[in-house]
Amino acid sequence: MWTDPIVDELHHRRREHAARFAFDTHLLFLELKKLDESASAVEAEVVSLPAKRLDTFKQAA
Repeated sequence: MWTDPIVDELHHRRREHAARFAFDTHLLFLELKKLDESASAVEAEVVSLPAKRLDTFKQAA
């Protein structure tokens, strides 16, 4: 059976990461929550795009 090397690497890295927390899902959750909060603290520019007009699309007859 063929295996995808990218998927294999992803599984390997996931196991390594989980092993750092002794495969404890609660500790993994706390780490991910901390990473999410630190990413939210970064100021990001909010961009508003104009709405697309529906009449510019051709409708099927």
